[in-house]
Amino acid sequence: GHNISSRFYVYCKRCGTVTPGKLRARCSKCKESSVTLVRGPESWDDILIYGRIKGTCQFECSNTIVEFYFKCGSHLADENEFSAPLYQIRTNTRAVPCLICYEQRSEMLVFSCESGHTLCLNCFRELCLTKMNDRQFDFVEGIGYTIPCPVGCEGSHIKDCHHFRILGKKNYERYHKFGAEELTLSLGGVLCPGPNCGQGILYDGDDNCIECPDKIGCGLIFCRRCLKVWHEGSCETYEISDNCHNYTQPYRINAADADKARWERKTKETIKKISKPCPKCNTPIQKSGGCMHMSCPIPRCRFQWCWICCKEWNSNCRDDHWFGL
Repeated sequence: GHNISSRFYVYCKRCGTVTPGKLRARCSKCKESSVTLVRGPESWDDILIYGRIKGTCQFECSNTIVEFYFKCGSHLADENEFSAPLYQIRTNTRAVPCLICYEQRSEMLVFSCESGHTLCLNCFRELCLTKMNDRQFDFVEGIGYTIPCPVGCEGSHIKDCHHFRILGKKNYERYHKFGAEELTLSLGGVLCPGPNCGQGILYDGDDNCIECPDKIGCGLIFCRRCLKVWHEGSCETYEISDNCHNYTQPYRINAADADKARWERKTKETIKKISKPCPKCNTPIQKSGGCMHMSCPIPRCRFQWCWICCKEWNSNCRDDHWFGL
């Protein structure tokens, strides 16, 4: 074999991919690169935390703080063209296999858990896409919308969102959209149910009547509880009247349309029989066997509840009807 040299890695917007990066230092005030450092950086903290490294600017601007930045190593970068450092991607100098595919790749993503669990970039990309499509990212205070290592170790969440640029431009935009939605929901807001809208809305008070702003949304006025068009009275009463209202038609309904309407009505009735709303977030949950201990699948909720009592799961539920009646 041959020795592999360690490298820094960045995401270069121009290249649209992960590339080796070049570390540079400059005066934080006048931005000139002619600086003498008191000491060299010894860790990523020295580079990422502003003010950790002091120095002397050769242009005599009296500043003593050195700042670091990265350039893409794959092409000659413009003066003001910088690349985001991906400090959890490392050269695989230790020949560590990927936790998922067991292959040893030249570049690996190392999670910040005590064990330093490691994934190749392809498996990290697939893991992120799967979790994002299933809405299984976590919203972590102080970090944002992120994921832990596949083992779920404490303190292993990806801390810098630039690592998710590995997903590609379109999926990175989806990542930001989903993250904004989860933030809205975590703050007690709602997402507009209007077609092709989904605008996040924060509101004050206990009023169930919500209006999606015209300028940034669609203008729909809807009910906060059932997420349907605004109505008077209870949501249950509105749902019954909405389903059973007999509209007068100026034309004759053919038999095929009548059969379809009857089938869909039966489907709705079946769903009502086999599903119950989560007691915490009101999301309909279907049950198809198993015990009475339910877990809400919505990432922002995850409420543990009893199918029989429709309350939080407790020892009485376990003792009295764990596996049904």
